[in-house]
Amino acid sequence: MAVEFEKLVYLDPQKTGSTFVEEVLIEVFGGEPTLRARHTPLKERDPERLHCISVRDPWDQYLSLYRYGADRRGGVYLNLKAAGLSDAYASFGDWLDVVLDPANAAMVAPNWGSTGIARFVGVQSFRYLRMALPRALERMRTMESVEDVREQHAQHKAWDVVLRTETLADDVVDMLDTHRDRLGITMSREDLDRIARQHAGANASKSKRVEMEDAHRARIASSEWLLLEEFGY
Repeated sequence: MAVEFEKLVYLDPQKTGSTFVEEVLIEVFGGEPTLRARHTPLKERDPERLHCISVRDPWDQYLSLYRYGADRRGGVYLNLKAAGLSDAYASFGDWLDVVLDPANAAMVAPNWGSTGIARFVGVQSFRYLRMALPRALERMRTMESVEDVREQHAQHKAWDVVLRTETLADDVVDMLDTHRDRLGITMSREDLDRIARQHAGANASKSKRVEMEDAHRARIASSEWLLLEEFGY
């Protein structure tokens, strides 16, 4: 599932620059994906194809998700509104009280709650795992501890290449250039870079290390330990 091309599968967690990545891949490969099921987990990993995933600084992700909801947009906002919790958007701290509490998981993101994994990871790690693991929701239901999450992630993660939102254009170009033979790419690195820069102006995230209160940063780090461990945020 996800966004599939003939020789590459792009695993696209929400709000990680996926529009930019997909547009660059379409131009480089010269055609639309063979399958576009955005933000939809894999059923099985195809060993014949390169798999990449995009990730983002979790502190930046939380601020972005909060601001999006404060503008009365997005699925999380609608879920909280339906649950009578729209007042949480009065401040970032109030909102964190709600979205970091595992007891509210089903209201924040239904599958985060129904899988039971909210006991062990935050919603951003859930979104990442949902795309990183084949049959992700099924696997999550079997996870019984933090160590179990860690072990199953290490054993089953599908991606070969990580694209960081903070350096997205460079990472996409590096991937396409490094794996050019496997992907059947003949254009020069300079042309790859030109294509990436053209799309970056409109779509690439301007994500960067964000400023926030130390207490908020620590709470997010505790929930999103998997992203910090795996990607060094």
